[in-house]
Amino acid sequence: MTWINLQEQRPLDNAKVLATYRNSHGKRRTLMAIWVPKFSVETDGDYCEYNEADDTHYTPEGWYECIENWPEHTAVAINEGEIDYWMMPPQFPNDEISNSRLRLAGD
Repeated sequence: MTWINLQEQRPLDNAKVLATYRNSHGKRRTLMAIWVPKFSVETDGDYCEYNEADDTHYTPEGWYECIENWPEHTAVAINEGEIDYWMMPPQFPNDEISNSRLRLAGD
């Protein structure tokens, strides 16, 4: 697995990837993120962009951090830096392996 320069290649739209950028303090931050292209994800939330042509509200174009432990939100806009590199995430273990390890650790 290697980091891909965003200027050379962009990930597929709405694909979950590992992404990295420098924050306002110059520190590199790595996170799970998705790129949302303009007028591609419909929404009914407050943070949206209206498309008059099809009378629909959409999530604004941009990078979003994926949040998987916050029921009210699954992604939050990245506003403190510009993504510059990305890579596909590693293959995660299947649930059977993860669950069996958890049971063994508790024994």
